[in-house]
Amino acid sequence: GVPAASGVSEGAGDARELFADRGSVFEVEMITPDKRECEVGARADGTRLYDECGIKKEAVPAKVSAAALKVAPGGEIVEVERKEGDGVIEYSVELTNAAGMHYIKINENGEVIWHGLDAEVTAQLAERLVGQGVNEFISATKRCSRQAIL
Repeated sequence: GVPAASGVSEGAGDARELFADRGSVFEVEMITPDKRECEVGARADGTRLYDECGIKKEAVPAKVSAAALKVAPGGEIVEVERKEGDGVIEYSVELTNAAGMHYIKINENGEVIWHGLDAEVTAQLAERLVGQGVNEFISATKRCSRQAIL
């Protein structure tokens, strides 16, 4: 986990988020003494809910990387965060491939919990592919992107 507040080397910011299952959660972003970027989530009463820290690509468990690449074949991992709280560990993986920017949540057993595709990034990639004979793909992608935005 993240060290107690006395171990914080630098504050980076804070936010309040509303979750369907947890209600209001206050997140504090920080950089730890070992230079990890982390968020600590807590309730207004100070109850700590989770720690979420960025991890290096080399530190991502093999089954997590494999699960992400199965969802988005040929992808390149851009960022990974490890979230721990309530006895649960999950990974948020961002990666890009020909279809766009993927956001994937994976549990510690390598099971995909959630997968989303960034509609704006996907539409931009589709525009770049116009001259490459994939007009049908582009039309379908734009329709999906517009629906995701609406």
